[in-house]
Amino acid sequence: MVEPGNVIVQKEAFEKVGSLLYGLLSSGDERIELTVSSVGPISSPRLRSFNPNGKFSTPDGPANSVFGPFELNQAIDDLRAACYREGAGTWFSTKITVTAGGSANAEYNYDHEPDWGDVPIDSGAYLSDLAAFPRAEDKLPDWLKLKLAEARAR
Repeated sequence: MVEPGNVIVQKEAFEKVGSLLYGLLSSGDERIELTVSSVGPISSPRLRSFNPNGKFSTPDGPANSVFGPFELNQAIDDLRAACYREGAGTWFSTKITVTAGGSANAEYNYDHEPDWGDVPIDSGAYLSDLAAFPRAEDKLPDWLKLKLAEARAR
């Protein structure tokens, strides 16, 4: 596990993810986007490259599905750990974009319930996540309090 809360470690972890994503760009791609929901042992990454000749029509433009290497999963886990702030937790989901020009940015969601699509996850995963990335009571969003109570009631 990486050292949490250290801005240099966070920067290095982000650069690792960015570098891996950049390496997945194909000829003609304008950008690649990684969206991830992650709680406890459950992670749901999705990769898309945006290309004028993309096979799939999306609200954000023509895109292609991309399959990342296993190393990307570890880099995502390391980034999540590096983004941990004592008492405030870490992100539940993120969107990372890398352009063909080499710029990268990330949007981190620390407060809202992650989108799991049509299949919700077991509430026990939130207990596991809280054990790994503790949050102070005032940093627990209402939706998370409900998930934790549900898990503890079983």
